[in-house]
Amino acid sequence: MSKLLIRIPKFLLGLALTVLNLLCVTGMNVCAYSVLIPPQEHASVSFLGLLFPAFLIASLAFLPIWLVLGMMGLKFEFGRKKKCSAYWGMLFSTVGMLCCAGSIRTYWPLNLPSDPPKGALKVMSFNIFTLANKEKVPWEEHPTVRYLLKSRADIVCIQESGALSKEEVDSLLAKTYPYRQYDTTNSNHFACLSRYPIVGMTPIDYTSKGNATLAYDIAVGKDTLLVINNHLESYKLHDSEREEYKDVILRKDSTNVRRTILDLRKKLVAANIIRGPQADSVAHFIDKHPNRLIICCGDFNDASLSYTHYLLTRRLNDAYTRSGNGPGPSYNQSGMYFRIDHILCSPQFRAYGAKVDTSIKSSDHYPIYCWLALPDHP
Repeated sequence: MSKLLIRIPKFLLGLALTVLNLLCVTGMNVCAYSVLIPPQEHASVSFLGLLFPAFLIASLAFLPIWLVLGMMGLKFEFGRKKKCSAYWGMLFSTVGMLCCAGSIRTYWPLNLPSDPPKGALKVMSFNIFTLANKEKVPWEEHPTVRYLLKSRADIVCIQESGALSKEEVDSLLAKTYPYRQYDTTNSNHFACLSRYPIVGMTPIDYTSKGNATLAYDIAVGKDTLLVINNHLESYKLHDSEREEYKDVILRKDSTNVRRTILDLRKKLVAANIIRGPQADSVAHFIDKHPNRLIICCGDFNDASLSYTHYLLTRRLNDAYTRSGNGPGPSYNQSGMYFRIDHILCSPQFRAYGAKVDTSIKSSDHYPIYCWLALPDHP
């Protein structure tokens, strides 16, 4: 009887850990492959990519658990003659992560650093939050303006550019960026700052009340680059809603968890339904220019594991995945730390040193930048 009592807890422990581990691995893969589904067709799964980090961390946590139990010599008994070492439990997470290895690399890339070759273009995307100036500091002292001037970027795509086109601000930028274009589309302000001539601009047509995508033709040497500046559909969360979400994440407020989660889910789904066709339009525009060198960047308002990102990276390479390190969250407000700003480029480019720069905090976004080597460079 005593041996039976010892066997039963081992059986239950093994069964409980196995079931939990399999649930985490299954959830991780469901989230990873949910990006294949257009949100306008199946909206209920369109936000699952945001949950991928949680399932990934949980799946990773099981590896040391199985390892420690195995080192302790624990064997799960499933009958008189069937014994299984706890080491075997490590296969659940290992196989599960191999099944979505591409998604793990997209979310958390690891790359050896390498210096960009001479002549590589430094490209930056930055949502500057309308150049907010609550302290009313002189424009030459504004942290965003100073950052842009010191960045030494060759091409800068800006969303929510706001006061950037003011005569005083524009004059500050003129020497560093001799070519500047400012546009207002669907009540949203865009800017492109460049060291190279901007020879044309084409808006990409899609339905939106406050978002847009603009494509610039920029002459760089013998090439004319097609640079696409995006501000896709946002979740339109009010400050109070963001704070409620943050309180739930930090467990400061457990009384309204269900309501907060349901309201957040509703907003996520609604925005994803609109953003899906916008991403389709950008992808279609890229398809119409198969022989162009393309840089597609901006505020996608969608994380690295999303339909938008998946759709566009079937056509272009993600510079951050190819040359960045870590999750690189670019939105920095209310606990929503996701990389929603991206730089994509044609396969002919080679990306170097992609980084989300957390040193500048004047906006609710951090800038993202990288170097792109033109095809005639090694």
